[in-house]
Amino acid sequence: MRVLSDTHATVQSLMVGETDFCFVPGGQVEALQQGHPELAYTVHDDMRWTNFTMNGDPELGMFFVDKRVRQAMLYALDRDLIVDVVLNGFGVRADGVYPPPSHVYAPDRVTTIYDYDTARTRSLLDEAGWIANDGDGIRAKDGVTFRTEILYGEAGPFSRQIVTYLQQAWLEIGIDIQSTAIPFQVQLEREEKGDFQVSLLAWHWASDDLGLLYRCDAFPPDGFNIARVCNPEFDRLNDESLFELDPAKRRELLIAQGNVANDNAQLGLLHFNRTIYASQPRVRNFFANAYRSVWSLPWMWIAEDERPQTRREAPS
Repeated sequence: MRVLSDTHATVQSLMVGETDFCFVPGGQVEALQQGHPELAYTVHDDMRWTNFTMNGDPELGMFFVDKRVRQAMLYALDRDLIVDVVLNGFGVRADGVYPPPSHVYAPDRVTTIYDYDTARTRSLLDEAGWIANDGDGIRAKDGVTFRTEILYGEAGPFSRQIVTYLQQAWLEIGIDIQSTAIPFQVQLEREEKGDFQVSLLAWHWASDDLGLLYRCDAFPPDGFNIARVCNPEFDRLNDESLFELDPAKRRELLIAQGNVANDNAQLGLLHFNRTIYASQPRVRNFFANAYRSVWSLPWMWIAEDERPQTRREAPS
């Protein structure tokens, strides 16, 4: 096992043969494949997603208390564009709240699809009382201008690219959001305290039960509902699913509660991730899975005649 400073250093280590396999960010895959066609590439859906969280706590602001505003923030985005351009196709537009490897993934059963629809966005914001002024076009309500901040982790170029697109898309519909890059740990601390308005984050969730993300009793520190928005109907369905032993009936309850959370726009899901691993030709029995772990590690081996050679120089 090698612990390196960042994904760039990890990929460099793979390229020079010091590492046998590693995770590769989507933006680096094409260049790596062109320069190193001898490597084996494994691409698969996983249990991660990327979303922006809007703080709906009325004591901390008024921007995202109204569900119509939260929905409008999603309708303003071309999420297919994010997948195609920023992720180079290594992702899936998030329709609903369950990623593709989940047995609850059922995009045809999702009741609210946030297609790119700026007309719908403007209509929802108007209904919520956020009206664009005649000057700079920025919306305002009760004397409050819709200007606020989005936090994101300072490491990695993809977060910056996504945030830049979000800012441009939201500005077009009259919402001015400035960006602030901060250390990841600081971002987590501010989210737990509720000290933010919008925050971009990626999640890796291994369970089909999303109660700790969406329940009314899951506000920090009791859970991860950092949006501080909830719906009692979700809790009711979640309670039923926790005690339902019939797999088919439980799946129906999970789909129903997922639709409640998705319609409530408690999280602004952008895309479900796809994981890309690259490995040396000498690696055998390498199989990754949806949980971004290498379950086959106990059975992996390195071909003896293809091990990297180590040169020792005589001391000068």
